[in-house]
Amino acid sequence: VSCYGYARATTPAIDAFAREAVLFTQAFAQSSLTKPSTASLLTSHYPTMHRTNLRTERIPEAEVLLPEVLRDHGYATAALSGNPWVTADYGFAQGVDDFYSAYDERFARATLLMQAVKRVNQVFDHDARLYNFLKRCIQGSLSNAARDAELGAEAGRWLQRQQVPAFAYVHFFSPHHAYEPPPPFDRCARPSIRPSRCIPKRAGSSSSAVHRSPRTGART
Repeated sequence: VSCYGYARATTPAIDAFAREAVLFTQAFAQSSLTKPSTASLLTSHYPTMHRTNLRTERIPEAEVLLPEVLRDHGYATAALSGNPWVTADYGFAQGVDDFYSAYDERFARATLLMQAVKRVNQVFDHDARLYNFLKRCIQGSLSNAARDAELGAEAGRWLQRQQVPAFAYVHFFSPHHAYEPPPPFDRCARPSIRPSRCIPKRAGSSSSAVHRSPRTGART
């Protein structure tokens, strides 16, 4: 990443964004899991405090999230997530006027199913035939880069609609898999590296989840 000191010009878009934004040189995740780490980011509490640690747990309603504080001060708020663990189902819509998710909650449950099948395969099915069959059913051909491009476009459309101070939390998913760089950056790496295509079929604007806040009735 060039803006962090790499000599080659490999990340022009991130570099341009960094020049107009705040570049954090030291940032530490509070957990190795997405859900508790993101909950810490939005609550300023350690995972031991907000207790959103296990895969089935959601952020307690007693926790005050950053969007709630900003909304009380006149901000329009939104959260846009390309991660199945950062959804309204797990409490991340608290204080959010509009919540856009590239996944519905069923994908998170499918992920848990896949983990269970994988454990069973390790014992009874070393060829992983059942696991691979289910994986093909769940995953589709839409790339991570295409998913995040749609997420970014939706964030841009939301910001353009706002007439008041606005806050949007945007959670991309591409870093979870091999990066699919556009030309000419697709020739920077070794030729043996191939793009990753590991995305569920249901993702994208046509299947985005829309939720309504139980506290305020706001569309989320």
